[in-house]
Amino acid sequence: LQGTMLTKEQSAARSVRLGLHLQKCAQSSRRTVAYFSLTYFSLAYFSLAFFCLAYFSFAYFCLAFLVFVLIGTINGEPVVVNNDTTIDYVVPDSPAFEGGLNEGDLVLSVNDTNVNTWEDFTTIIKESPNTTLSMIIVREGSEIQKSVTPLSAPDIASGRVDRLIGKLGVDKKREIRDLSFIESFQYGFDQTIWSMILMTTSLKMIFTGNVSRDDVGSVIMIGQMAGEAAQAGLTPFLMLMALISVNLAFINILPIPALDGGHIMVILIEMLLGKPLSMKTRMRIQSVGMYFLLALMAFLIINDLLRVFS
Repeated sequence: LQGTMLTKEQSAARSVRLGLHLQKCAQSSRRTVAYFSLTYFSLAYFSLAFFCLAYFSFAYFCLAFLVFVLIGTINGEPVVVNNDTTIDYVVPDSPAFEGGLNEGDLVLSVNDTNVNTWEDFTTIIKESPNTTLSMIIVREGSEIQKSVTPLSAPDIASGRVDRLIGKLGVDKKREIRDLSFIESFQYGFDQTIWSMILMTTSLKMIFTGNVSRDDVGSVIMIGQMAGEAAQAGLTPFLMLMALISVNLAFINILPIPALDGGHIMVILIEMLLGKPLSMKTRMRIQSVGMYFLLALMAFLIINDLLRVFS
């Protein structure tokens, strides 16, 4: 029993080692709790800030959706009367007109490919910009061969203006179908998605330098377009209003300082750093954004004035 008993010195040493070990464990626990607390706070702060900053962009999208619903309720939706391959309209001076196609011609095949529906025919045309096509048509009971070359044009119907498709200059008779309450909301949703695709591809073309300076403008161009749309009727004016709303929504979320997208970018940087940026750094970032926006505004206004007076 005496041999197994610890001396006072040994007991004291063990007590000291145990105390140091417990102290290290407590410090490690405090660091772990602080880390998770900071992470949770950062995520909560980012979520709240993102919601508040993205609210206006979401409101613009909602406004565009409601305007498109109103357009669908007022005008209905144009639908093709029949789905055969008979040409009902030929645009003057179009590739179809120059190629000898007439109203009433029935298209049988294009480049030895039989076409049974209007969708089959238009799909081949869209996939063949600036390509000569051999067509077999029926006119007054006789089969005739014609050669046409569709022009290339932006794909506005799908919103992909960065993609070129073939345009022949023919169309079918269409009638207006009234939309029910539910169908109006579906129409508004589809048109909102189309406008989002249109704005996305348009911004892509602007940032890649594929847009002429004559295609961009400031409030002067917007005012001119609004006046022309108002003279054209209620529907063109509402369409312009919806497109402007979607445009503002996209611009607002761009990662440019002084815009909501720039604030979200700053919050992301603070989350990655694990600490807030200094007030001096924030002011510098905001100043860069404001200088950029002012320079862009001046360029667009000068561009509009040159276009107006020329």
